[in-house]
Amino acid sequence: QEGAKGLRIGVAGQEGSSSPGTPFAFKSVSFLCFAAFVFLFCLITGLAQHISGYAQSIGMTAGFGALLLSLSMVGNILCKLLIGMLTDKLGALRSSLVMIVVNVAALVLILLGARTATRWMMVVGSLLYGSVYAVAAVGIALLTRRFFGDANYAKAYPTLAFISSVGCAVAIPAIGYVYDFTGAYDYAVIACLAIHVAGLVLILRASRAAQAQQAG
Repeated sequence: QEGAKGLRIGVAGQEGSSSPGTPFAFKSVSFLCFAAFVFLFCLITGLAQHISGYAQSIGMTAGFGALLLSLSMVGNILCKLLIGMLTDKLGALRSSLVMIVVNVAALVLILLGARTATRWMMVVGSLLYGSVYAVAAVGIALLTRRFFGDANYAKAYPTLAFISSVGCAVAIPAIGYVYDFTGAYDYAVIACLAIHVAGLVLILRASRAAQAQQAG
């Protein structure tokens, strides 16, 4: 019994989960940074609904645009499965970072493919774009447990889930407005890349703050 208890404590420490006695506050740096990350990251999910229109806006057929949307949904399923396997090996934070890097690569491919009318870039980019849902749907829950622990999960996650829902709801019209105002989807993709940069800063800051709080 003592050995099993020690093993559980060791695993919890590796994952960065807080102990039952670790205080939780919505105004903590870790929560505020992570909440900001969740909102910003979920804004990126809105591109999928516009990807068919993106293809048509650069002279490609509606059928090709529909193919890109279908591929992004295939990537959605595959990446959700992949992040689970990666989490078992790398932990929640590293697996989420891998998915973020994959999504950055996807957006770059989509942008370059659109600007050069290179179909294979848009095909591969759309497939990899599904990685955004792996973090939005699975990674956020895993990271919540990692940053705030099992004891505080029920306190933190409902608010974060609400924030993610708001971000996803805002994303689709926001990208549409970008197209209406600029006449191109390229600026929306560039904005998504900028969001990734800000998101990386926020999630790493949240991780450091959570570790400091757990250590204290």
